[in-house]
Amino acid sequence: MRTKKRDALTVEPGSEHLVCDRIVLTGLAHRRAHLNGHNCVLKSWDPIQKRWKVKVKGVRKCLRLTAKHLVGVGPTDSGLQAIPTPQAHKLAEPPQKCSAKTGAEQHCDANGGFAEHRNFAASFCDASDSDALMYHLRRLEQAYSSRLPADLAAESSLSFNLGGGRCAALERLANLFNAQWRMRHLNPETAKAVSRALAGPNPQGACWKGWRLSGFGETQVSGPRAAVVHGPAIIAAFRKMWGTAVVCEGVPRTILRPPGGSALAGHIDSGSLLEMHLACQHQLAVGKSSPIDWAREHGCQALVHWEGARPSSVASKDGAHTCGLSGLSTSRYLVLLSMVHPNYVHAAVPPPKALDARAASLASKKGQGGFDPHGIAIDSTAELADLLPRASDPVVARFIVKGGPVFAPFFDAPVLAALNEALRFLEQGDVPRGATALWIDALRSAGKLELLQAECAKQHSLNPLGPVVFAPMCPQSSAPETTHAPICISWLRGWPHMVKPGGVRLTFVPGLQPQPKAAYTLKHYEAERKRSFGRTLLMVRGEYTQIRAHPEFKKPIAGGAVHSHPEQEEQMHRDYDTRAYATLSELLTYERITSEMNAAALVANCSEHEKPLRRDKRRRKK
Repeated sequence: MRTKKRDALTVEPGSEHLVCDRIVLTGLAHRRAHLNGHNCVLKSWDPIQKRWKVKVKGVRKCLRLTAKHLVGVGPTDSGLQAIPTPQAHKLAEPPQKCSAKTGAEQHCDANGGFAEHRNFAASFCDASDSDALMYHLRRLEQAYSSRLPADLAAESSLSFNLGGGRCAALERLANLFNAQWRMRHLNPETAKAVSRALAGPNPQGACWKGWRLSGFGETQVSGPRAAVVHGPAIIAAFRKMWGTAVVCEGVPRTILRPPGGSALAGHIDSGSLLEMHLACQHQLAVGKSSPIDWAREHGCQALVHWEGARPSSVASKDGAHTCGLSGLSTSRYLVLLSMVHPNYVHAAVPPPKALDARAASLASKKGQGGFDPHGIAIDSTAELADLLPRASDPVVARFIVKGGPVFAPFFDAPVLAALNEALRFLEQGDVPRGATALWIDALRSAGKLELLQAECAKQHSLNPLGPVVFAPMCPQSSAPETTHAPICISWLRGWPHMVKPGGVRLTFVPGLQPQPKAAYTLKHYEAERKRSFGRTLLMVRGEYTQIRAHPEFKKPIAGGAVHSHPEQEEQMHRDYDTRAYATLSELLTYERITSEMNAAALVANCSEHEKPLRRDKRRRKK
């Protein structure tokens, strides 16, 4: 390093760790900057270690940089902003050079943490907070007691028994939620009063009030303390799982399933079956069929099971686990979606029991709907126009509706058996029989068989997979259970999943996504992140009137009726125990971490899209 630069840029002895007063971003799109007046290029940002990897003009190697201040243009704001960063961390040992990778290692790299199941993954998280569940139960007990008659609310035998400790509280909850126990141990009037107090008023018309068996309702906590305080550990777990940088699309939220929580049948979120069918075709057509390709194009869904859904209870029928279809790759998902396509539906797929009410609304709007920042972005205009005239048919309606969960019999045993029989033909050439043979003929007549055969054969030649099977999203049961570490799970957005019935399960929706490929997607994530953090910060400060006056903040959380309405959560936050919530300082710290994460991702996205342009310019010059 030149002497004059050593004076301006201090390098720690025996390392490549650089310290300076501040970085000034001069060109966000090109990641160009000045370090104390000297030109450099920002290569990448580590949001956990708070360090930049930089290339300084005249210095051979890239350096790791911690600056006291980063000054530059934010991802969506105009003007300059100053973002304080911590002092220099101790530099870890540089990674050893790897030898040539085997085919299996390359396969794992291409699929990230999804290599085992192809569309979902699970891992433990290095975090712990044994008080989290009790804090959440305390506020729910207060809401429940407020709906009981005064004489019953004073009865200690009808409380959640939180003073007796965690085990005693869970036992009491199991009894109160059990209708048979209430009939045996309580008089009829008391049993009805307890049931009404748990469910809340008018559960059908106001499903955000009360404690739903699905885990939604007044359980909603925006910015739960455990998820916020342990945010960096959760981010690290998903970064390892996804094999790519992590971005934030919103403040963490909660799902708290009560004892005897109901099952949630197989379904997809974030779009229609038609849109998933087209998205699979698009990914295969451009040669981007790996799980990470889908994750960066369309996103993932992610949960953190803080309590419940443990590996030790996988074998039970009521473990409250989230489940997926192991072995379902993109080409195989296209086959499954083709089985429910109304133009050539497989005989093993039962029709819906009733017409989905959303079909009428979709037909009246001629398929036009509002933008969903959490939905799959795919153009289905032409295909939808062909199917809309038949929207009154329940089979067609199931395929085209969206705006909430879309249920389909993905996990039914006959459907899985038919799917695996079809895959044996498409991948290995085994002769199909009966209904599957007739379905193959229908595909051939529609001109759809050749694509499925080619893609499935390609998949089988590169990486043969076993049959598609139902599987809980949970780490291996041989993993240690002594620490009771939270479990992070993720599945590809728009892919089938279901939930088993079970006991108490405290789950956080972390609001995290793998870094998207498109810069505009990241901008939508950032806008949603700002909206959710802005509303939550106002609520924590007690400024409820500002929330109700704001056109964005007063909307239902996550855009669905099953999620708590803002006015309901404000009441819960104002009137009851708030220890389940992160403090203002904790929330502000996590907001800064996620803001820096998204800003660094936008810088990286700009660079990623500039590389092909620079290559094209060089070719034209030659």
